[in-house]
Amino acid sequence: MHAPIGSFRANAFGLHDLVGNVWSWCLDDHEYEREPREGDGLNGSTVAGEEGVLRGGGWFSDPIDLRSANRMLYGRSGREQDVGIQPVRKLD
Repeated sequence: MHAPIGSFRANAFGLHDLVGNVWSWCLDDHEYEREPREGDGLNGSTVAGEEGVLRGGGWFSDPIDLRSANRMLYGRSGREQDVGIQPVRKLD
């Protein structure tokens, strides 16, 4: 089952709730061999088309799959209970 926001302790960086609640939509593509772009860190291109990239695993995932490096292609029109977004902000 999903957990309320902030119900677990922060990680070593002081961040909460980064993996395990929902798969997170990402801008960068699924290619492994790209260098990050200067400035925004995207891996060289953004995904356009019928599929997008999800990362992290959701509350239906096995514990071994709950990691930020876990990713998959997913249909942009698909809807599931464990697919969502992660709010982010620019660090000073």
